[in-house]
Parts: sequence; C-alpha cells; structure tokens
Amino acid sequence: MWRPEPSKLKSVSPTEMNRLAKCALATAFERDPAFSALKRTNTFALLGTICHRILSGPRPGTRTKFEAVWSEHVAWAYSRLVASCSPFNPPVARQWPFYNQTKIRLRANLLNSASHQSKSGATQESWNETAIGVEQDLCGTPDKIIRFANGTIKVIEYKTGSVLIGGSLKPEIRRQMLLYAYLCNHKFDEWPTELAVYSFHDGWLRVEYTPSHAIDAAADAVRLRDKFNAAVENATTLDLAQPSPHNCLYCHFRTVCIPFQGALSADWAEYCTTIVGRIQRVDQGAYKSVRLFVEKSNMEQNASEATILRIPLQFEFHVGQLVCFDRLKPVSMDGILEMTWNSSCSITSPS
Repeated sequence: MWRPEPSKLKSVSPTEMNRLAKCALATAFERDPAFSALKRTNTFALLGTICHRILSGPRPGTRTKFEAVWSEHVAWAYSRLVASCSPFNPPVARQWPFYNQTKIRLRANLLNSASHQSKSGATQESWNETAIGVEQDLCGTPDKIIRFANGTIKVIEYKTGSVLIGGSLKPEIRRQMLLYAYLCNHKFDEWPTELAVYSFHDGWLRVEYTPSHAIDAAADAVRLRDKFNAAVENATTLDLAQPSPHNCLYCHFRTVCIPFQGALSADWAEYCTTIVGRIQRVDQGAYKSVRLFVEKSNMEQNASEATILRIPLQFEFHVGQLVCFDRLKPVSMDGILEMTWNSSCSITSPS
C-alpha cells in the first residue's frame, strides 16, 4: 500500500491552507520526495502562471508589445508542459481550454491601465509578488500590494478562472485574501483598507472583511498545520484523506491514493475515466495495450473488463499486477479506452 512519509510543515501559505482544508493527504504526498514525479503541470495552471508573470513585470503599453510578451511566456509555458508530460505530446497552446479568452481578457486588463487606479489617491509604493511572513507560522505572496499617498493599503489578487460559486466568493479565495490581510497587518502594522480580486471571468470583486475575520483565518491555518504535523508524527496521514469528486478532480496523486480509489464509483461523473484493475493480458506493437479485470472505476457502464490502448512502451506491466490508470479517454462504449497526453498510471500492488 502506498503511504506517504512527508516532512512536517513549518509555515503555512494561503495555497497550503486551502490544500490542507480540502484534503491534507494531498499535502502529505506533495511533501514526500518519493511521489514528486507524479506532480505534473497542466494547461490551466500554466495559463495562470503566464498571466501572473506578465502582470508582475513591466506593463506592455501597446498591443504589439503585448503580443511579443505573451508569445515569449507562452513558449516558456509550453516547454514546461512538454517536459512534464513526457513521453506524451501535449496540445499546442492555441488548443488549450480558455486560451483565447484568457489572452483577450489579460490584454484588455493591461491596456486599460485606468482600471487599476484607485480613488484613494496617488500611489506612493507598490510591490508585485512580495513574500511576507509571520515568524514561522504563516507566509504568503500577494500578487500586488499598493500603499497610497494617504496611507491606505490595497491588496490585489489576479485569477484567470471564475472565483464565484452560487454568486458568492469561493471559500478558498476568501481564505486566501483574509490571510493576506493578516500578513499585511503584520508587515505594515496596519490593516488593508481594501482586498480586491480581479478575475478574468468575473471582473473586479471587493472582499469585505473585518480584522477579526482575518485573525480567525490565521488561527485556522495554524490549526490545520498542527493537525497535519500530528498525523505525520503518528504515521496516520492516510486518515487525513477527504475523497470526493470535487476534492479529487485535479489531484496529482490519484493513481497512488488508496482512499480515492476506494471511494471511486460510477457516480463520480468526470471529464475523464479512472480504472483500478488487475492485468489479464499485455500486448505490444507500436504501443502497448493491456486487458484488465476492473475492480473500481467511474465508467458509467460498470464494465467488469477494460482494454487500455496507446500505452508508451517504457511502461512495464506483468499479468496479475493491480494497477491504476487515470485520466483515460474512452474510445468506445464497450470498455475500450486509451492513454492521452495527461494520463498517468501507477502499480498499486505487485503480481
């Protein structure tokens, strides 16, 4: 059985806090070097990184300059994706989901510089992606901190996707902004006057808060860290799992996560298919293919057997092994699927 043996957490960032709140077992896998190869980037994360890199640099003042900067960062991101997905060939950037929408909205945001000005007064100081922390407990890197001439402080976070659910700010976004407020108060000895999120999907949103909200969020972050560290010390990290379709959807460690595989069922409707099964037959040509006795899956037809095609030759399998294939593409309704550029596979148990 796969069981991560992570190092303890010293400080907690907003990203780490949200991961701990969602499923701390993912943090355990993340912090164990034995599972580092499973962490792969994806097109959504790379689009976000492209936008953050451009927003944190000099503003391109014309459309021509923007196109040049955009192309440079896209080339960098695509090289990262190719390296992450080897031996598969990922789609070119123009085929990524939300590629055009993200580019258009970022360009509009940058070229309309007036939208970034506050009514609070002229800017005295500003910091892009500046790391701030509170001793050994909390740390964070807001996308932008602005201190205006009148002494007020504004914290801005940029998001490429939607930050709303049911018309309200997503809990993880609110937690992130509350921690930034707490960290800014520690750094400047003053609470931010405004917390703002700019979503390329939803536009500008103001996060209403009070200092007590931020203090409570900071206390929650420390509590989650301490709970995680206790599980590490007691070797009970598997008990931290919170498997659900929402929590597990984008996790890197599904092929080695026993709680995820145990909870998997046809009710977990997703854009991709996961199968846990025992190898019945292995064939090899230009690619490998395997025939499986299915033990767990989210296939709607609840098949007892499945065939996986287009498996790169470097994957080694033996009859009788229990394996987990993740993010497969269905080829037909009779249990035939294939690996694609973002598929993964791990041996769950030997033969």
